[in-house]
Amino acid sequence: MAIRIAVVANCQVASYTRCLRALVPAADVQPIQISRAKGADACAEMAARAAESDVVLTQPVTLASLGPLATDELRARCQNLHLIPKVAFSAFHPDAVHVVQAGQVRSSPTSPFSSRIAIIGFLAGLSVTRTLALYNRFIFQQLGYLAPFDRSLAPLLAQLAEMGFDDARDYPVWTAGQVFMHAPNHPRISLMAHLAATAADKASIPRGPVSDTAEVIDPLARAADWPIYGEIAQHLGVSEDLEFRGDAKSAAPALSRDQFVAQSFEIFASLDRLSLNAALNRRAAEVVASLK
Repeated sequence: MAIRIAVVANCQVASYTRCLRALVPAADVQPIQISRAKGADACAEMAARAAESDVVLTQPVTLASLGPLATDELRARCQNLHLIPKVAFSAFHPDAVHVVQAGQVRSSPTSPFSSRIAIIGFLAGLSVTRTLALYNRFIFQQLGYLAPFDRSLAPLLAQLAEMGFDDARDYPVWTAGQVFMHAPNHPRISLMAHLAATAADKASIPRGPVSDTAEVIDPLARAADWPIYGEIAQHLGVSEDLEFRGDAKSAAPALSRDQFVAQSFEIFASLDRLSLNAALNRRAAEVVASLK
């Protein structure tokens, strides 16, 4: 009988699932996406499905509103439960931030992320043209966008080590010249393949080599993609990316920086300044003050 594996995760659930199916082809791998748990009945049904599995791989779930899907609740029902990482890494895309108003993330022209520098320009009362001039090495340095890669990677490696992913430090994706994120919360399949392999090892599930995932189609490649600005790409030793791209399912086209900032200003005009200011960190607030 095939081993049954439940994967409980956020938007990264499809990546984990596809990689595990490639690594353990005889397994029955079922994705349980947390964002689809709308209401008590849905949470209970998802938790019941997880409990029926032989192995549960779950990202940490702490929201009380998710009831039986919360990790502590699920652990009480599932004897073979293992934590898997919720990957976030911003060194490639340090300018991408969420603007939250009335408890809801307000999307930019192409994605849930907005440009911190565009917000700075808008709050400082600059024109679109003058704001575009802020995308330069001096401002990037002021905002901390050019931090050493090892320093940026350290918190992620610490998180992985805490979860028992002790081999993560040796993943080849960390080497120079490799981009392993589409956006700050969307890892590329190259990283997810290694995480899925380590998760299988933690759960004592026999698996094939990571190379077995070579043909896996990256589900997050169809989601909104954030560019890697030229100066940041040069700093990190990777290729630059010049376009802001929307989700493949949406009508949002790929936009140049000029178009993205101009359309962002139109959105910002409909939001309250308190929400925009809340999206800025201390350094960004200081830049706004210096431009007024």
